[in-house]
Amino acid sequence: MISDSAWKKLEALADEVSQRESCRLYDMEFTSRKGQRILRVYIDAIENGVSIDQCADVSKGLSLLLDVEDLVPGGHYELEVSSPGVERPLRLPWHFKKALGEKVKVKTSKEVSPMNRELKKNEKIKSLMGQLTEVADDKIILNTGNDNWEIPYEIIHKANVVFEFGDTNKSKQRGK
Repeated sequence: MISDSAWKKLEALADEVSQRESCRLYDMEFTSRKGQRILRVYIDAIENGVSIDQCADVSKGLSLLLDVEDLVPGGHYELEVSSPGVERPLRLPWHFKKALGEKVKVKTSKEVSPMNRELKKNEKIKSLMGQLTEVADDKIILNTGNDNWEIPYEIIHKANVVFEFGDTNKSKQRGK
């Protein structure tokens, strides 16, 4: 696996190359599948969406730097550079801020309660889907229709944007 110091250096290089292409580093992961090792780099455009050309340019630039730096031990691996996608994962506070107003799904490591009522006796909530209405430095607020849920980042196990096909608000915003 990759050491913490090598990972931080990898992130810095990926961020540097992304910024040169008018993007920013969104996330990275190192996985293996069927014996093939893959370094996935997700980039996000500062404005609008990420283009295929931007992904290709970041891939080329980062690949050259990684060949020189030799930060990934253990031999051959594949480098993949792409957008995080429409159902992008939300891990960092700025990810949540960018998704403000969108429908998101959140899984927590602990039970959560709505802000305006107590849970029923056997009601255990660790998975929610609703509109992300507020993002603070230490928590998010999710509206599920009748309830608002205050969820601290520290108990968010997994979160992602939920794509809704035919969402007229999104298409109107894009058409402006």
